[in-house]
Amino acid sequence: MKKLLLILSVALFTSLPVAAQDQSTQGFSSIPAQADTKCQWINGYYRKDGTFVSGHYRGC
Repeated sequence: MKKLLLILSVALFTSLPVAAQDQSTQGFSSIPAQADTKCQWINGYYRKDGTFVSGHYRGC
């Protein structure tokens, strides 16, 4: 009985990181899966007046 519980717990813990990784990619559904030439990543930069513009996608 203890062996069975040990085997089940090991199987459960080894499958958890895969499930967590699949859920973490769900937040990026707005980014197209295929590379589009119109869609470009723009890195963050500072404007002349000193304000910081964070990185973003342009043309998506």
